[in-house]
Amino acid sequence: MKKFWKNLTWMTPELELVRGIILESIDHYQLPNDRIREAARSLFDPPGKMIRPGLLLLCAGIFYGRKPEKITASVRNMDAEQFRGEIQKNIPDFYNFESVNLEKIPYPGGLPFRFYLLAAAIEVLHTATLLHDDVLDNAELRRGRPTASKLLGNRLSILLGDHLLTMAFQLVSESASVNSARIISRVVGGICRGEMLQNSLAFDLDAGASQRLYKQRIAGKTAVMFSLAMYIGTREALQLRQQGEYDDDPRNDPPECRYIRRYGYANGMAFQIIDDILDLDIHADNGKTKGQDLRDGILTLPIIRLLKENSLDEKQIRAVWNGDVQVEGILRDPKMEHACRSSMAEAELYANRADRALHRAEQLSGLDLSELKNLTDSLLTRRS
Repeated sequence: MKKFWKNLTWMTPELELVRGIILESIDHYQLPNDRIREAARSLFDPPGKMIRPGLLLLCAGIFYGRKPEKITASVRNMDAEQFRGEIQKNIPDFYNFESVNLEKIPYPGGLPFRFYLLAAAIEVLHTATLLHDDVLDNAELRRGRPTASKLLGNRLSILLGDHLLTMAFQLVSESASVNSARIISRVVGGICRGEMLQNSLAFDLDAGASQRLYKQRIAGKTAVMFSLAMYIGTREALQLRQQGEYDDDPRNDPPECRYIRRYGYANGMAFQIIDDILDLDIHADNGKTKGQDLRDGILTLPIIRLLKENSLDEKQIRAVWNGDVQVEGILRDPKMEHACRSSMAEAELYANRADRALHRAEQLSGLDLSELKNLTDSLLTRRS
Protein backbone atom coordinates (compact mmCIF):
# COMPACT_ATOMS: atom_id res chain seq x y z
CA MET A 1 0.00 0.00 0.00
CA LYS A 2 2.69 2.49 1.02
CA LYS A 3 4.70 1.71 -2.09
CA PHE A 4 1.79 2.44 -4.42
CA TRP A 5 0.89 5.71 -2.67
CA LYS A 6 4.52 6.84 -2.19
CA ASN A 7 3.90 10.10 -4.08
CA LEU A 8 0.89 10.89 -1.88
CA THR A 9 2.31 9.97 1.52
CA TRP A 10 -0.59 11.59 3.35
CA MET A 11 -2.88 8.95 1.84
CA THR A 12 -1.35 6.20 4.02
CA PRO A 13 -2.96 7.32 7.33
CA GLU A 14 -6.22 7.93 5.44
CA LEU A 15 -6.24 4.32 4.32
CA GLU A 16 -5.12 3.07 7.73
CA LEU A 17 -8.28 4.63 9.18
CA VAL A 18 -10.29 2.85 6.46
CA ARG A 19 -8.64 -0.42 7.45
CA GLY A 20 -9.42 0.27 11.10
CA ILE A 21 -13.09 0.68 10.20
CA ILE A 22 -13.07 -2.58 8.23
CA LEU A 23 -11.36 -4.58 10.99
CA GLU A 24 -13.74 -3.18 13.59
CA SER A 25 -16.67 -4.00 11.34
CA ILE A 26 -15.46 -7.60 10.93
CA ASP A 27 -15.22 -8.05 14.69
CA HIS A 28 -18.60 -6.37 15.24
CA TYR A 29 -20.25 -9.28 13.46
CA GLN A 30 -19.53 -12.36 15.54
CA LEU A 31 -18.32 -14.83 12.95
CA PRO A 32 -18.82 -18.52 13.85
CA ASN A 33 -15.23 -19.30 14.84
CA ASP A 34 -11.69 -17.94 15.05
CA ARG A 35 -10.66 -19.69 11.84
CA ILE A 36 -13.22 -17.80 9.75
CA ARG A 37 -12.58 -14.56 11.65
CA GLU A 38 -8.82 -14.75 11.06
CA ALA A 39 -9.35 -15.58 7.38
CA ALA A 40 -11.61 -12.51 7.09
CA ARG A 41 -9.05 -10.28 8.81
CA SER A 42 -6.23 -11.62 6.66
CA LEU A 43 -8.00 -10.24 3.58
CA PHE A 44 -7.21 -6.73 4.82
CA ASP A 45 -4.16 -7.27 7.03
CA PRO A 46 -1.63 -6.77 5.55
CA PRO A 47 -3.39 -4.54 3.04
CA GLY A 48 -3.24 -4.56 -0.74
CA LYS A 49 -2.81 -1.35 -2.69
CA MET A 50 -6.29 -0.14 -1.60
CA ILE A 51 -6.58 1.73 -4.89
CA ARG A 52 -10.37 2.05 -4.97
CA PRO A 53 -10.85 3.55 -1.49
CA GLY A 54 -7.84 5.75 -2.15
CA LEU A 55 -9.45 7.05 -5.35
CA LEU A 56 -12.66 7.82 -3.48
CA LEU A 57 -10.85 9.73 -0.73
CA LEU A 58 -8.63 11.55 -3.19
CA CYS A 59 -11.60 12.83 -5.20
CA ALA A 60 -13.61 13.58 -2.06
CA GLY A 61 -10.74 15.59 -0.62
CA ILE A 62 -10.19 17.62 -3.78
CA PHE A 63 -13.82 18.54 -4.25
CA TYR A 64 -14.58 18.97 -0.53
CA GLY A 65 -11.59 21.25 -0.10
CA ARG A 66 -9.67 19.54 2.69
CA LYS A 67 -5.99 20.30 3.23
CA PRO A 68 -3.90 17.17 3.84
CA GLU A 69 -0.82 19.26 4.63
CA LYS A 70 -2.48 20.06 7.97
CA ILE A 71 -2.33 16.41 9.10
CA THR A 72 -0.69 16.31 12.53
CA ALA A 73 2.36 14.11 13.10
CA SER A 74 0.57 12.02 15.74
CA VAL A 75 -2.28 11.12 13.39
CA ARG A 76 0.04 10.71 10.41
CA ASN A 77 1.87 7.87 12.18
CA MET A 78 -1.18 5.94 13.39
CA ASP A 79 -1.86 2.48 11.99
CA ALA A 80 -5.13 0.61 11.54
CA GLU A 81 -5.17 -0.88 15.06
CA GLN A 82 -4.56 2.54 16.65
CA PHE A 83 -7.38 4.06 14.63
CA ARG A 84 -9.51 1.10 15.63
CA GLY A 85 -8.81 1.89 19.27
CA GLU A 86 -10.09 5.43 18.70
CA ILE A 87 -13.19 4.06 16.98
CA GLN A 88 -13.91 1.71 19.91
CA LYS A 89 -13.44 4.57 22.36
CA ASN A 90 -15.84 6.90 20.54
CA ILE A 91 -18.32 4.37 19.11
CA PRO A 92 -18.78 1.62 21.74
CA ASP A 93 -21.65 0.15 19.72
CA PHE A 94 -20.32 0.07 16.17
CA TYR A 95 -22.89 1.08 13.53
CA ASN A 96 -24.83 3.05 16.14
CA PHE A 97 -23.43 6.24 14.66
CA GLU A 98 -26.36 8.53 15.43
CA SER A 99 -25.81 8.39 19.18
CA VAL A 100 -22.15 9.45 19.21
CA ASN A 101 -20.03 12.47 18.36
CA LEU A 102 -18.11 11.35 15.29
CA GLU A 103 -16.00 14.50 15.39
CA LYS A 104 -14.00 13.03 18.28
CA ILE A 105 -12.38 10.44 16.03
CA PRO A 106 -9.13 11.77 14.52
CA TYR A 107 -9.47 12.13 10.77
CA PRO A 108 -6.09 12.23 9.01
CA GLY A 109 -7.17 14.39 6.08
CA GLY A 110 -9.95 16.36 7.69
CA LEU A 111 -12.83 14.74 5.79
CA PRO A 112 -16.12 13.97 7.54
CA PHE A 113 -16.31 10.43 8.90
CA ARG A 114 -18.90 9.36 6.33
CA PHE A 115 -16.26 9.43 3.56
CA TYR A 116 -14.10 6.92 5.42
CA LEU A 117 -17.15 4.69 5.87
CA LEU A 118 -17.84 4.94 2.14
CA ALA A 119 -14.21 4.16 1.31
CA ALA A 120 -14.37 1.13 3.62
CA ALA A 121 -17.55 -0.02 1.85
CA ILE A 122 -15.84 0.19 -1.55
CA GLU A 123 -12.82 -1.81 -0.36
CA VAL A 124 -15.01 -4.47 1.29
CA LEU A 125 -17.15 -4.71 -1.83
CA HIS A 126 -14.08 -5.13 -4.03
CA THR A 127 -12.65 -7.78 -1.69
CA ALA A 128 -15.92 -9.73 -1.75
CA THR A 129 -15.70 -9.96 -5.54
CA LEU A 130 -12.10 -11.23 -5.24
CA LEU A 131 -13.22 -14.02 -2.90
CA HIS A 132 -15.75 -15.19 -5.45
CA ASP A 133 -13.16 -14.76 -8.24
CA ASP A 134 -10.67 -16.99 -6.45
CA VAL A 135 -13.23 -19.76 -6.02
CA LEU A 136 -14.26 -19.61 -9.68
CA ASP A 137 -10.63 -19.51 -10.82
CA ASN A 138 -9.37 -22.18 -8.37
CA ALA A 139 -6.70 -19.64 -7.42
CA GLU A 140 -4.23 -20.61 -4.72
CA LEU A 141 -2.44 -17.28 -4.26
CA ARG A 142 -3.58 -13.68 -3.84
CA ARG A 143 -0.88 -11.05 -3.26
CA GLY A 144 1.58 -13.88 -2.69
CA ARG A 145 -0.49 -15.40 0.13
CA PRO A 146 -2.93 -18.33 0.26
CA THR A 147 -6.44 -17.38 -0.87
CA ALA A 148 -9.45 -17.68 1.44
CA SER A 149 -10.67 -20.64 -0.63
CA LYS A 150 -7.33 -22.34 0.04
CA LEU A 151 -7.62 -21.63 3.78
CA LEU A 152 -11.33 -22.29 4.26
CA GLY A 153 -12.45 -24.33 1.26
CA ASN A 154 -14.79 -23.12 -1.47
CA ARG A 155 -18.07 -23.30 0.45
CA LEU A 156 -16.97 -21.21 3.41
CA SER A 157 -15.09 -18.83 1.15
CA ILE A 158 -18.23 -18.12 -0.90
CA LEU A 159 -20.26 -17.59 2.28
CA LEU A 160 -17.59 -15.24 3.63
CA GLY A 161 -17.75 -13.29 0.35
CA ASP A 162 -21.53 -13.03 0.74
CA HIS A 163 -21.04 -11.81 4.30
CA LEU A 164 -18.64 -9.12 3.10
CA LEU A 165 -21.24 -7.94 0.58
CA THR A 166 -23.80 -7.45 3.37
CA MET A 167 -21.14 -5.65 5.42
CA ALA A 168 -20.39 -3.34 2.51
CA PHE A 169 -24.04 -2.40 2.08
CA GLN A 170 -24.40 -1.81 5.82
CA LEU A 171 -21.54 0.71 5.56
CA VAL A 172 -23.14 2.29 2.48
CA SER A 173 -26.48 2.65 4.27
CA GLU A 174 -24.76 4.61 7.04
CA SER A 175 -22.78 6.95 4.80
CA ALA A 176 -24.21 7.54 1.31
CA SER A 177 -27.06 9.70 0.06
CA VAL A 178 -30.12 7.82 -1.20
CA ASN A 179 -29.28 8.11 -4.88
CA SER A 180 -25.59 7.38 -4.35
CA ALA A 181 -26.63 4.16 -2.59
CA ARG A 182 -28.84 3.31 -5.56
CA ILE A 183 -25.94 3.94 -7.95
CA ILE A 184 -23.69 1.65 -5.91
CA SER A 185 -26.28 -1.14 -5.94
CA ARG A 186 -26.64 -0.85 -9.73
CA VAL A 187 -22.87 -1.04 -10.18
CA VAL A 188 -22.74 -4.20 -8.05
CA GLY A 189 -25.30 -5.72 -10.40
CA GLY A 190 -23.09 -4.76 -13.34
CA ILE A 191 -20.06 -6.39 -11.71
CA CYS A 192 -22.01 -9.63 -11.26
CA ARG A 193 -23.12 -9.57 -14.90
CA GLY A 194 -19.52 -8.96 -15.97
CA GLU A 195 -18.39 -12.00 -14.01
CA MET A 196 -21.19 -14.09 -15.52
CA LEU A 197 -20.12 -12.98 -19.00
CA GLN A 198 -16.49 -13.85 -18.30
CA ASN A 199 -17.36 -17.30 -17.01
CA SER A 200 -19.82 -18.00 -19.82
CA LEU A 201 -16.98 -17.34 -22.29
CA ALA A 202 -14.43 -19.52 -20.49
CA PHE A 203 -12.74 -22.16 -22.68
CA ASP A 204 -14.43 -20.67 -25.75
CA LEU A 205 -11.92 -19.98 -28.52
CA ASP A 206 -14.54 -18.25 -30.67
CA ALA A 207 -16.58 -15.77 -28.60
CA GLY A 208 -13.90 -15.75 -25.87
CA ALA A 209 -11.40 -14.37 -28.39
CA SER A 210 -13.57 -11.36 -29.24
CA GLN A 211 -11.84 -8.06 -28.40
CA ARG A 212 -15.26 -6.41 -28.10
CA LEU A 213 -16.41 -8.93 -25.50
CA TYR A 214 -13.03 -8.72 -23.76
CA LYS A 215 -13.52 -4.99 -23.24
CA GLN A 216 -17.08 -5.59 -22.09
CA ARG A 217 -15.77 -8.11 -19.57
CA ILE A 218 -13.09 -5.88 -18.08
CA ALA A 219 -15.46 -2.92 -17.98
CA GLY A 220 -17.77 -4.89 -15.69
CA LYS A 221 -14.88 -6.41 -13.77
CA THR A 222 -12.74 -3.35 -13.07
CA ALA A 223 -13.57 -0.10 -14.89
CA VAL A 224 -16.99 0.38 -13.30
CA MET A 225 -15.49 0.09 -9.80
CA PHE A 226 -12.81 2.70 -10.54
CA SER A 227 -15.48 4.94 -12.02
CA LEU A 228 -17.82 4.36 -9.07
CA ALA A 229 -15.20 5.16 -6.43
CA MET A 230 -14.18 8.44 -8.03
CA TYR A 231 -17.69 9.50 -8.97
CA ILE A 232 -19.20 8.80 -5.54
CA GLY A 233 -16.32 10.57 -3.78
CA THR A 234 -16.80 13.62 -5.99
CA ARG A 235 -20.60 13.57 -5.83
CA GLU A 236 -20.83 13.24 -2.05
CA ALA A 237 -18.18 15.95 -1.55
CA LEU A 238 -20.07 18.43 -3.74
CA GLN A 239 -23.29 17.58 -1.92
CA LEU A 240 -21.72 18.47 1.43
CA ARG A 241 -20.22 21.69 0.10
CA GLN A 242 -23.53 22.78 -1.41
CA GLN A 243 -25.86 21.72 1.40
CA GLY A 244 -29.44 22.69 0.66
CA GLU A 245 -28.64 23.53 -2.95
CA TYR A 246 -27.47 20.18 -4.35
CA ASP A 247 -30.06 18.18 -6.28
CA ASP A 248 -29.63 14.49 -5.37
CA ASP A 249 -31.00 13.42 -8.76
CA PRO A 250 -27.97 12.04 -10.68
CA ARG A 251 -29.39 13.50 -13.90
CA ASN A 252 -28.70 16.93 -12.45
CA ASP A 253 -25.15 16.30 -11.26
CA PRO A 254 -22.63 19.10 -11.90
CA PRO A 255 -20.83 18.40 -15.22
CA GLU A 256 -17.49 17.79 -13.51
CA CYS A 257 -19.04 14.67 -11.94
CA ARG A 258 -19.66 13.28 -15.41
CA TYR A 259 -16.05 13.83 -16.48
CA ILE A 260 -14.62 12.40 -13.27
CA ARG A 261 -16.77 9.35 -13.89
CA ARG A 262 -15.34 9.04 -17.42
CA TYR A 263 -11.84 9.55 -16.06
CA GLY A 264 -12.31 6.71 -13.58
CA TYR A 265 -13.73 4.40 -16.22
CA ALA A 266 -10.87 4.96 -18.67
CA ASN A 267 -8.33 4.54 -15.86
CA GLY A 268 -9.97 1.27 -14.85
CA MET A 269 -9.80 -0.06 -18.40
CA ALA A 270 -6.09 0.81 -18.61
CA PHE A 271 -5.47 -0.72 -15.18
CA GLN A 272 -7.10 -4.06 -16.07
CA ILE A 273 -5.34 -4.36 -19.41
CA ILE A 274 -2.02 -3.83 -17.62
CA ASP A 275 -3.06 -6.36 -14.97
CA ASP A 276 -3.70 -8.88 -17.74
CA ILE A 277 -0.29 -8.13 -19.25
CA LEU A 278 1.41 -8.65 -15.87
CA ASP A 279 -0.36 -12.01 -15.54
CA LEU A 280 1.49 -13.17 -18.66
CA ASP A 281 4.80 -11.34 -18.12
CA ILE A 282 7.26 -13.79 -16.56
CA HIS A 283 9.51 -10.89 -15.51
CA ALA A 284 6.81 -9.09 -13.46
CA ASP A 285 6.30 -9.90 -9.79
CA ASN A 286 2.63 -9.35 -8.97
CA GLY A 287 2.24 -12.01 -6.29
CA LYS A 288 0.03 -14.21 -8.47
CA THR A 289 0.52 -17.49 -10.28
CA LYS A 290 1.62 -16.66 -13.83
CA GLY A 291 -0.78 -17.51 -16.65
CA GLN A 292 -3.61 -18.31 -14.24
CA ASP A 293 -6.27 -16.69 -16.43
CA LEU A 294 -5.24 -18.80 -19.42
CA ARG A 295 -5.28 -21.97 -17.32
CA ASP A 296 -8.81 -21.06 -16.24
CA GLY A 297 -9.96 -20.70 -19.84
CA ILE A 298 -10.02 -16.89 -19.81
CA LEU A 299 -8.51 -15.22 -22.87
CA THR A 300 -7.02 -11.81 -22.15
CA LEU A 301 -5.89 -9.15 -24.60
CA PRO A 302 -2.30 -10.35 -25.30
CA ILE A 303 -3.55 -13.88 -26.02
CA ILE A 304 -6.42 -12.55 -28.15
CA ARG A 305 -3.95 -10.46 -30.16
CA LEU A 306 -1.70 -13.48 -30.73
CA LEU A 307 -4.67 -15.51 -31.96
CA LYS A 308 -5.85 -12.77 -34.31
CA GLU A 309 -2.36 -12.45 -35.80
CA ASN A 310 -2.10 -16.26 -36.19
CA SER A 311 1.01 -16.11 -34.00
CA LEU A 312 -0.48 -18.65 -31.61
CA ASP A 313 -2.10 -21.90 -32.62
CA GLU A 314 -5.42 -22.78 -31.00
CA LYS A 315 -4.05 -26.28 -30.48
CA GLN A 316 -1.44 -24.86 -28.09
CA ILE A 317 -4.14 -23.31 -25.94
CA ARG A 318 -6.28 -26.44 -25.97
CA ALA A 319 -3.21 -28.43 -24.92
CA VAL A 320 -2.83 -26.14 -21.88
CA TRP A 321 -6.52 -26.50 -21.06
CA ASN A 322 -6.30 -30.29 -21.39
CA GLY A 323 -3.26 -30.39 -19.12
CA ASP A 324 -1.07 -31.85 -21.86
CA VAL A 325 1.49 -29.00 -21.76
CA GLN A 326 2.50 -26.29 -19.29
CA VAL A 327 1.47 -22.68 -19.88
CA GLU A 328 5.07 -21.54 -19.43
CA GLY A 329 5.87 -22.54 -23.00
CA ILE A 330 3.43 -19.93 -24.31
CA LEU A 331 4.61 -17.32 -21.81
CA ARG A 332 8.24 -17.73 -22.88
CA ASP A 333 7.49 -17.52 -26.60
CA PRO A 334 9.23 -14.38 -28.01
CA LYS A 335 5.96 -13.44 -29.73
CA MET A 336 4.37 -12.92 -26.30
CA GLU A 337 6.57 -9.88 -25.71
CA HIS A 338 5.24 -8.27 -28.91
CA ALA A 339 1.64 -9.06 -27.89
CA CYS A 340 2.21 -7.48 -24.48
CA ARG A 341 3.66 -4.32 -26.09
CA SER A 342 0.68 -4.14 -28.44
CA SER A 343 -1.70 -4.51 -25.49
CA MET A 344 0.19 -1.82 -23.57
CA ALA A 345 -0.44 0.55 -26.48
CA GLU A 346 -4.17 -0.12 -26.00
CA ALA A 347 -3.84 0.69 -22.29
CA GLU A 348 -2.11 3.95 -23.20
CA LEU A 349 -5.05 4.89 -25.43
CA TYR A 350 -7.36 4.58 -22.43
CA ALA A 351 -4.91 6.57 -20.31
CA ASN A 352 -5.05 9.34 -22.91
CA ARG A 353 -8.85 9.28 -22.76
CA ALA A 354 -8.59 9.57 -18.99
CA ASP A 355 -6.32 12.59 -19.32
CA ARG A 356 -8.75 14.34 -21.69
CA ALA A 357 -11.68 13.75 -19.34
CA LEU A 358 -9.62 14.98 -16.40
CA HIS A 359 -8.61 18.14 -18.28
CA ARG A 360 -12.28 18.89 -18.93
CA ALA A 361 -13.16 18.31 -15.27
CA GLU A 362 -10.35 20.67 -14.27
CA GLN A 363 -11.69 23.36 -16.63
CA LEU A 364 -15.24 23.02 -15.29
CA SER A 365 -14.34 22.92 -11.60
CA GLY A 366 -11.49 25.42 -11.59
CA LEU A 367 -9.58 23.06 -9.28
CA ASP A 368 -6.05 21.70 -9.49
CA LEU A 369 -6.45 17.99 -10.37
CA SER A 370 -2.74 17.27 -10.91
CA GLU A 371 -2.76 14.65 -8.14
CA LEU A 372 -5.20 12.61 -10.19
CA LYS A 373 -3.06 13.04 -13.30
CA ASN A 374 -0.01 11.78 -11.44
CA LEU A 375 -2.00 8.77 -10.34
CA THR A 376 -2.79 7.89 -13.96
CA ASP A 377 0.93 7.91 -14.73
CA SER A 378 1.72 5.61 -11.79
CA LEU A 379 -0.97 3.15 -12.89
CA LEU A 380 0.64 2.89 -16.31
CA THR A 381 4.18 2.35 -15.07
CA ARG A 382 3.47 -0.21 -12.33
CA ARG A 383 5.14 -3.61 -12.50
CA SER A 384 3.06 -5.38 -9.86
